[in-house]
Amino acid sequence: MVSNDNDVRARIGTLCGSLGMNITVFETAEAFQESLSSAKPNCAIVDVRLPDRSGLRLQQDLLADGIEVPLIFLSGDADIQAAVCAMKDGAVNFLSKSCRDQDLIDAIHEGIERDRGRRAHQAAAAEIRANYKKLTSREHEVMRLLATGYPVEEIAALLRVSPNTAKNYRRSVLEKMNARSLVAIVHDALTLGVITIPDGRRR
Repeated sequence: MVSNDNDVRARIGTLCGSLGMNITVFETAEAFQESLSSAKPNCAIVDVRLPDRSGLRLQQDLLADGIEVPLIFLSGDADIQAAVCAMKDGAVNFLSKSCRDQDLIDAIHEGIERDRGRRAHQAAAAEIRANYKKLTSREHEVMRLLATGYPVEEIAALLRVSPNTAKNYRRSVLEKMNARSLVAIVHDALTLGVITIPDGRRR
């Protein structure tokens, strides 16, 4: 939580404690950002008004640094414009400091779920990159051609190898990428940037 409002800090601390959640409190945006070098929170509850900069400015700074943290904003004012800006930039929710406990609990659970999904996606992408490194340069080319839509016969002709050799390359690519189908190869190629969605069948 990032807030210097003692009442808010006490309320949220009690609420999170009742839910069995660990919470770390920061009084300033700077202190929160510095903590991110050693810890990655599941989500953060951020006061719109902070001593050193606004909560919205903190959100922009995190986005600029490529740091993904689900943010829940709390405001003492009914600032529609600030709420629109925060939600547009990916905030989980924008709540009044006087909101119901259940609304805040729901937002926290949503933030945690978002973070869980993000971490799972990052882990899957890391596994894909690790598998890709196992491929030879020729297998890289075969994977690109497979993902682009070329059948084995055309791949064999393009690479000037026999159809059987091309089939062996395809089998090796599927095994090393831990892919069960060509659809999975397309997914992995998109994740790696080997191909892009606008590309046609021929490159």
